[in-house]
Amino acid sequence: MPRFHFHLATPAGLERDEIGSDCASAEVAYLDARQAAMEISHDSVRQGGDPAGYRFEICDAKGRLIQVLPFAEILAPPARPTPHGQDVLRSRVLASLSRSRQLQAELTAGFEEARTSLARTFALLR
Repeated sequence: MPRFHFHLATPAGLERDEIGSDCASAEVAYLDARQAAMEISHDSVRQGGDPAGYRFEICDAKGRLIQVLPFAEILAPPARPTPHGQDVLRSRVLASLSRSRQLQAELTAGFEEARTSLARTFALLR
């Protein structure tokens, strides 16, 4: 199993992980780092710190940088749709609904016109 090192970079400096951890893949290493970052962030905030400037530098066994995980990425709230975006979507849906109703009325009128025309044609043929 590959070994990964999770170096913790803070405003105070870099704390190197000399031992490392075995992980099945780089993706698993990232998920482990993410979990550790959440725990470290929680502890830091409880102690009055601000972990937003922290990051993990995930390296492979040869010391090559695989990925950087900024703690700010974890601390940021998830993006939510903006009210403006919802308003735009709502206006598009209403416009589409209005157009559908208009087309339905035009089709109904066209069918009625065709029925009338057919009735006249049958009357002339008798």
